[in-house]
Amino acid sequence: WQQPTQPHEIPQLEPKPELMAEKPQAGNVIKKRYDKVYGTTELKLSNGARVILKSTGTETIRLTATSPGGTSLIADTEYANMNAINALPPMGGLAHLSPRELGRALEGSSVLYKTNVGTLFESFTGSCSSAEIEQLLQLLYLRFTTVRKDTDAFERWQQSQRNSIAQQMANPMSLFADTLQRTMYDPHPRQRKSSLELVDEVDYDRVCELFSERYANAADFTFIIVGGMDIEYLLPLVCQYIGSLPGNPKDMERADLAALPVMRRGEQVTHVQIPMENPVTTVIYNILAKKRYTARSSATCALLSEVMNALCAETLREEEGGTYNVSVTSRISRQPANELTLMYNFSTNPQQAKPLLDKAVSLLCQVAEKGPSSESMKKSREYLYKQYVDYRDTDAYWMSAITDHVRYGSDDMLHTGSALHKVTAKDIQRMARKLVRSSNTVEVIMNGAE
Repeated sequence: WQQPTQPHEIPQLEPKPELMAEKPQAGNVIKKRYDKVYGTTELKLSNGARVILKSTGTETIRLTATSPGGTSLIADTEYANMNAINALPPMGGLAHLSPRELGRALEGSSVLYKTNVGTLFESFTGSCSSAEIEQLLQLLYLRFTTVRKDTDAFERWQQSQRNSIAQQMANPMSLFADTLQRTMYDPHPRQRKSSLELVDEVDYDRVCELFSERYANAADFTFIIVGGMDIEYLLPLVCQYIGSLPGNPKDMERADLAALPVMRRGEQVTHVQIPMENPVTTVIYNILAKKRYTARSSATCALLSEVMNALCAETLREEEGGTYNVSVTSRISRQPANELTLMYNFSTNPQQAKPLLDKAVSLLCQVAEKGPSSESMKKSREYLYKQYVDYRDTDAYWMSAITDHVRYGSDDMLHTGSALHKVTAKDIQRMARKLVRSSNTVEVIMNGAE
């Protein structure tokens, strides 16, 4: 005899949590104009927020909100808290939703988003399919207006940080990074080494307060939306979720460039020996010079990197056989100052470290004296131009170009292609000469020892 089976009960699925039970009071558009250069529609909203819309033929949407300030406007004494400002606020979930509930609310969605308080800017970035734009804007509104705390999550983070620091102390490359930072920069309260004391100094409530301050004024932000959109359909959603954010046009901010660490001047040399299981020698050599940022100088810098990488690969790796990987990177920064840097980075053995470095620097001297070869110039230009052509019709390109224009008032990205063609061998020679003549150098060599 068997007991009759009970009918199988189908479990009832919980409905997905709502991101917003009630929509905020919408703002409105007070000014609208079209920019022919970028093909964008620009809006000024009643709360002071600036919105830039660029419609493309894609099926996705990218969103960036950017505002000047970042951690430069947070006091040096808050270093431990500013160091945790990107990690802690998202841990507790969002508004009324725990992390688990938020995950369920976004189940099946392609929406991605994150906030970042950088050195000079704070931002919100996100992406989604064209059909999910309202959901992304709701997430933006909630992230700007709420911080949900979770003390248990904070305590787990602290323990994770303590474990990570213990691992870092045993990691030779972490020790090398600390040595490099100390050698390259003047002592500064914003350059403290990771430590258990630093973790213990973090005040969770204060971190969330500092985070909220950076996103408190929508009038200080420019909201850029690029992708497959119907602008007329989007306008009411922009007013609903961006126009409703708190904003005060009279309380605009600028980043404090003087708050940032600066690179040392003069010649800096540090050689260290660090215990390793598999000993290797790592060499970093950096040169710093003054140089104004323009589309042409940026293109010259990129071409110089390609020329030097080819020369160093051919000489240090193939002819000398002293390293498997050598990297030469050069860049021009706009903030905190217009500066040109060129950095060599390679691994070798202790006996070859200094001779290979001298050889690498002599190759830069060769370019400074004679300029790049026509063949090297041709290959480098073709490679960089192909990269540019592949990139220029993407939403990512337009987002970067518009963001650059908003942050720096620069149209340089629009002229990258023509700038690459305008750069001459003489331009590269002059830039190499400027670097060779600079007395601001950093040499750090780490020798591994068993």
